[in-house]
Amino acid sequence: MTCDLHRIGETDFWAANLNLSSEINKNNTPLALHFVIDNSGSMGGMAMEVRNIFSELVDSVASAPCSLTLFSQHASLLSDQIKSSKEMIGLPMVPQGMTNIPAGVTKAMDVITATEMSEVLTNSSEKTHHILILLTDGLHNTGPAPNKEFPIIGKQARTNIPNVQLSVIVVGITRDSSTSMGMLLKTNIETVPLDSSSISNIY
Repeated sequence: MTCDLHRIGETDFWAANLNLSSEINKNNTPLALHFVIDNSGSMGGMAMEVRNIFSELVDSVASAPCSLTLFSQHASLLSDQIKSSKEMIGLPMVPQGMTNIPAGVTKAMDVITATEMSEVLTNSSEKTHHILILLTDGLHNTGPAPNKEFPIIGKQARTNIPNVQLSVIVVGITRDSSTSMGMLLKTNIETVPLDSSSISNIY
């Protein structure tokens, strides 16, 4: 799998591309994308632009309901039933603030946990593959630190949803983005590593 977010030439427009390896989708497994987007003040209008860019992946990649979480000092789940690009673009933005990365990840993990538990309760024959895509433009600056929270989030997931199929992509778009933070997140919650020959984290 590859994930790429890049500026188009010298313009103010960005483009995103997510390519799935044949291995991931070889059994037509339901695929849900969980977008966790930095909505701190430094993102400005880019938060909405990223939402619009990522929305295209709902139509081109996903085959199960997707979710969108925006985070500043708090996290807001805008929807966990996104089935089209149009639906995602139509979701209203929320006020911006500081940067609490674990809050956003926790909100997305709540959605993933609910989906997994529902599949168990209904004895679903289909097992959803979840891909959590975290995008941030800077460092965590409020709330419990990622190095404290990510292990807790991972432990809860292993206890509550031990059979979850979860892959993680971290997109950092400025020099302030932390590579170690992204790897820490993957180490703690990812259960289905992406193809190591592809780009899974972008900084």
